[in-house]
Amino acid sequence: MVIPDGWLPIGSVVLVGGFEEPIMILGYLGHEEGSDTLWDYFGVPYPEGWGRNDGDVMFDRSSIEGVVYIGYQDERFAMVVDQLEAVDAGRVDGSAEMDVEGEMTHEPR
Repeated sequence: MVIPDGWLPIGSVVLVGGFEEPIMILGYLGHEEGSDTLWDYFGVPYPEGWGRNDGDVMFDRSSIEGVVYIGYQDERFAMVVDQLEAVDAGRVDGSAEMDVEGEMTHEPR
């Protein structure tokens, strides 16, 4: 089973520690309302998708135990990865923070 080093595209299906079902990635930098925690990914159980009352599944790259399917990638995904890496660097050095709408901002120091 493949375990990725970098970011995976939306639509990828992964095995996440603590979940029996595979998870399909729907987006990046998930933020739970009322929490300061920022997760690398958010997704839904595969193949059910939305519909249960559980809501989104939030998880970090370190929780991925395997990749079942890798989603579509093109030059736009490469640009998203560049942005995610900049935000990720800001998370490490403290220069990235959430704005009032819950969106990530990255202010270079």
